[in-house]
Amino acid sequence: MHILLLRVGLTEHWQPLAHFAEAFAAHTATAVGRVTDSHSTRIALGARVLPGDGTTDTLTAATRTALEASSRSGHPGWFEQSGHCRLFLLPLALPPRVLLLGVEPDASPVARLATQPHWKVTVVDHHRPTLTQTAHFPAAERVIQARPETLLASVEMSGFQAAVVMTHQLEMGAGIPARPAADRATL
Repeated sequence: MHILLLRVGLTEHWQPLAHFAEAFAAHTATAVGRVTDSHSTRIALGARVLPGDGTTDTLTAATRTALEASSRSGHPGWFEQSGHCRLFLLPLALPPRVLLLGVEPDASPVARLATQPHWKVTVVDHHRPTLTQTAHFPAAERVIQARPETLLASVEMSGFQAAVVMTHQLEMGAGIPARPAADRATL
């Protein structure tokens, strides 16, 4: 077992926690690195590597690529920069986005339940404007009224990790596109 201890406080400008909090709020994938071994005077042992803060300037393109890959995959890991240093890459685990199709009476408790572990829920329906409102789904990230044939124009499907069909309207269920999203399961 390896244990990673990071000093986080005012002296460190609350990094990397501040970076993770900002990315979490924006639901943006990211990863940070920590130098665990260094053979270079330019790269300090224990240095943190945050995307976009200038710390990656002393690193190679391969290191930046490794950070981006860890960010996309969500997997932590090790990266060696050709004899200069070794970094531990730590990605932010983002909560999944769930597409909830339908506003039947049983959809509201499902949406509420899904948001309790901070999952991001988008609710879509096409035939009940009085129910397709944020007041009925206060914890949902978005509530959208869209016809099945315009669903793809209204909602970016690749951003969802799951879809729950809660409609009892056959035409809405039949209009749901079932195709793979990049690096994700098929909706």
